[in-house]
Amino acid sequence: MSLDIQAILWDLDGVIVDTGEQHFESWNRILPEYDIPFSRELFTKIFGMNNQLGVTTLIGKQAADPLWHEIGEKKEELFRELLHDNLIVLPGVMHWLEMAANAGIKQALATSAPQENIDVTFQETHIAPYFQAVVSAYGKPGKPDPWVFLEAAKLLGVSPKNCLVVEDSIMGIAAAKSAGAYCLAVTTTNHKDILLETSANWVFESLPTAFPWLT
Repeated sequence: MSLDIQAILWDLDGVIVDTGEQHFESWNRILPEYDIPFSRELFTKIFGMNNQLGVTTLIGKQAADPLWHEIGEKKEELFRELLHDNLIVLPGVMHWLEMAANAGIKQALATSAPQENIDVTFQETHIAPYFQAVVSAYGKPGKPDPWVFLEAAKLLGVSPKNCLVVEDSIMGIAAAKSAGAYCLAVTTTNHKDILLETSANWVFESLPTAFPWLT
């Protein structure tokens, strides 16, 4: 299958770096302070959402700005503490970043994470030079809204239909397809059987050695 992929739009958590446990643990420590129920099942449901939508989903109603912002700030501060010396770049990522750069394919980071988390990731992994655009949906319309991918494509000057989104969450896949992009999903945070039921164009346990649209 040969497609005209001109840009790759990367999610961050669960795609570039393995941070699922740190996200779970930070939510798990903060939410009891607010008597908000939490579990592994609920974590899977909200993973990939920005904090505003995540808190709204957990409490079952629209979260007021002061509430979600306060919870989100505490959660993200703890999350960054837990990242220290525990940030792992996932298999195949560096290879793909290099392949895309060598092929002249533009790349953008398009994530629900706040800018501070992005900065920590860049400091620890030194991958910032690979990206021509960085978009955070923190405080913006969150996945499954396609805003973050549409904005990234716009900044790169590429039509979404010529973009490949690399995702791991159900919400992220839905956002990618809603944006009109192709989507490759990795099974970092969801079982393969679950992702195969989504609209992702490809599902892999980890990034393959070659771009799948060229094979």
